[in-house]
Amino acid sequence: MRVPLVLLLTVLGSAGWAASAIAHGVSLQQQTVSSVEVQARYNSGEPMQEAQVTVYAPADPKRPWLQGTTDAAGRFLF
Repeated sequence: MRVPLVLLLTVLGSAGWAASAIAHGVSLQQQTVSSVEVQARYNSGEPMQEAQVTVYAPADPKRPWLQGTTDAAGRFLF
């Protein structure tokens, strides 16, 4: 009885491993671009995590051009 249990666990373990190995592929592309990075911090130096950011274009300062949030380090890149 012990051998079939070990065999069953081995088969199930292998099936689980195979299923996790059959994932979709990932394709990454890189390009060099000009960007602006904003770092928002409180007076204490603590980063402003997930702070709302609104960027306005100089030619149209009344209409938002881009909106987003800072990351965990208080950074926003555009």
